[in-house]
Amino acid sequence: MRFSNLIASAILLATAVHAIPDASVGSGLVARDPMPGKKPVAKSPAAAAKAAPAAKAPVVVAVVAKMPTTPQLAFPADNGDIKPWKYVGCYAGGVELTYNTNMCSCQNHGWKGTGMPPFTVEKCIATCKGAGFRYAGIKGENGKKSCWCGSGVSDADKLSSDSKCDVPCEDNQTSSTKGYKMNQCGGKTVWSIYKAPCFKEVDQETAAGGYQYAGCFYYQGCGCTVLPEKQASVSGDNLSVDSCLEACAMKGYAYAGMTATQQGTGKYAWWRGDQCWCGGRISSWWIKRHQNYPGDNSKCQTLCSATAKIKKSLSKDDYQFCGHGWHMSVYFNPDLAESDTCLPEPVKPEPEKPQPEKPQPEKPQPEKPEPEKPEPEKPEPENPDEAYYDEK
Repeated sequence: MRFSNLIASAILLATAVHAIPDASVGSGLVARDPMPGKKPVAKSPAAAAKAAPAAKAPVVVAVVAKMPTTPQLAFPADNGDIKPWKYVGCYAGGVELTYNTNMCSCQNHGWKGTGMPPFTVEKCIATCKGAGFRYAGIKGENGKKSCWCGSGVSDADKLSSDSKCDVPCEDNQTSSTKGYKMNQCGGKTVWSIYKAPCFKEVDQETAAGGYQYAGCFYYQGCGCTVLPEKQASVSGDNLSVDSCLEACAMKGYAYAGMTATQQGTGKYAWWRGDQCWCGGRISSWWIKRHQNYPGDNSKCQTLCSATAKIKKSLSKDDYQFCGHGWHMSVYFNPDLAESDTCLPEPVKPEPEKPQPEKPQPEKPQPEKPEPEKPEPEKPEPENPDEAYYDEK
């Protein structure tokens, strides 16, 4: 089953579990959207407390197969025919790459006998793609190359040239047929960054409004077993669904999740919804577990910490819920997920070059008529008799 189909099934299952009986139909079910429409991102605790998953969802009793008790946490590499990722440049060591693939060229020194090198650019990219990330980064000395993934990098971390990415990969670590070059393999402390070609660009103005409630997912140990990236900037005593969705959308993550932590001890212990998590993909193990235990969808009943602070001033319809003990409220944004079909990048129109101005031909000026020169007047003779003799 394709991964996208698994997610679609999980969302449908979550919607069904949050259904309520319709009196006009008898035993029929009417789907209730726990987060109808596209919610605006909260700017204050009061604005944050909008409707989220239904407060009282019926428990679904089902006969299910038992799942293994040990979750499979690692994301398998994508072994399909991957469209080559685009090299985007050399980046400073502080660039935000958050997912360690634990792939290192220092491992498996006897690989030549198996034909399987421990590290290649293709393996790094396939692993980041399998985990649903937008970017892959490679750095390190020869024999110590490492691969990390992330969903957002800042142009502020991009170096002006590739000169510091000066530790090339070895011959067996790149593939010229995929367009990957040996000298685009990072440096000792800086990263060569590659970008997936099949993601849409993130629209920061609208991305947070595209999330849909996918269900209440059980997890073990910590929320990182379902979604790996904790967002400390919004976690704590002022967490809302909207603030978590905004944080995940800003970094291009298709998944956002909220969990609760236990406060106090003994009979005074209580749960507070105060943790925000993001991820590019959920492993198939957790999706199957969620499908096999539909009753989990009734467990996310802990108020988000922002809602709890102003609970008395809100109606129950305005409560927001952020998971519960060992359960995560999960949201999915299809607009931020990787597409199965890579669309060609839009061609940016080149700015028109200014044309040199052609000199305008001079218009012939109409000739001005020359003023007539006056004929000099002959002086009149003073003596008429003298004039007579002159004529003779």
